[in-house]
Amino acid sequence: MLRRVVAVCLLSGAGAGVVHLAAPPRPVSTAILVTTRDLPSGSVLGERDLTTRTIAADVGDLFLVEPRMAIGRRLAGPARRGEALTASRFVPRSVAEGLTSDLVALHVLVVDARSLDLAHAGSRVSLHDLDGALIVRAVLVLSIDPPDEEGLGLGAIGDPKSGLVVAMPRELVPQVLTRRGLDGSPPTVHLVLDSTPT
Repeated sequence: MLRRVVAVCLLSGAGAGVVHLAAPPRPVSTAILVTTRDLPSGSVLGERDLTTRTIAADVGDLFLVEPRMAIGRRLAGPARRGEALTASRFVPRSVAEGLTSDLVALHVLVVDARSLDLAHAGSRVSLHDLDGALIVRAVLVLSIDPPDEEGLGLGAIGDPKSGLVVAMPRELVPQVLTRRGLDGSPPTVHLVLDSTPT
C-alpha cells in the first residue's frame, strides 16, 4: 500500500513538472515614456507632457523609461501624441554632450573669418598656429560662431572676431591655451578644411 502511495506522489510531481515546462514563458514587458499630446519642435518637456505605456517587448536602451530622462529637455522636432521617446529626439544640452572622456569642447578664434565658410558642425578641420605650424589635425567641429553684427562674419584678416568650437584632444589643451590673447581672449588659429570624410 505504501508503495502505491509513493508511486502516485511521484507521478503527480512529475506530471506537474511537465506541465510547468510546457507552459509558454511570460512575455517580457517594459514601461516606456510617451508624449501625452502633440508637441511642436522646440518644446521643453514637463511632467504633463509625459506618461508611460507598457509594451510587450524588451527594448533595452532604445526608449526612455524614466521621466527624469526627458523632463526639461527640448525637442529637436515635432512629436505626435503617444510617440515613444528616444534620446535622439532632443536638442543636445551643450555642444560637448556625447564627447568621450579624452576630448573637450574648446573655443578658438580664426585669423580669417571667411575660412569659417568652409566648415560646418560635423566637419573635420586642421588648426595651425599664427606661424603656420600644425597644432592638431582633423578635429571635429562642434559649432560655428554666429556672424558678428558689425562685419556679418567677414571681419578683417588679422583682426579675429569669429571662431568655432572643436572637440580637442584633452592632452593638447594646455598647448593650445598658451596661444590665448593678452586680454584672455580665446586662442587664435588658422583653419584648414580637412579632407577626412564626415
